[in-house]
Amino acid sequence: TVKGSNDDIVSLISNMPNIEHLKLNYEVHTDESDLTLDVLPAFARHCPKLRHLALFINCLVPPSAETEKLADEYTRRSLLETFALGNSPFNREEPRVLASWLNMLLPKSCIVYLSHASLEVKRELERLRNAQMD
Repeated sequence: TVKGSNDDIVSLISNMPNIEHLKLNYEVHTDESDLTLDVLPAFARHCPKLRHLALFINCLVPPSAETEKLADEYTRRSLLETFALGNSPFNREEPRVLASWLNMLLPKSCIVYLSHASLEVKRELERLRNAQMD
């Protein structure tokens, strides 16, 4: 298991402009992670060819205001096709919250995978994306 902060991951990926697939702590068995959704814009900035990302992150922490400002730029620049969250913790009582954050931070065509019981998040994400197309 690799443990690190958002800044640690940014330092790691800042020299990986040609990477297309990255799995990092994807299927750990813990509820603890210092990584948050705020790390996602760094992947578009530093890894422009990235198409498949698997990452264990703390989805209980909302994106910062700065990340929300970068969201449009990130989704326009990102080539991400799949994003796997593995066993990442999220609020199961409010799947709509995670779905709205993922909708904001990921390209609309990006397929999201969650390892545990989250059909509600996927359904809500699909609903949000379809509403934006109407």
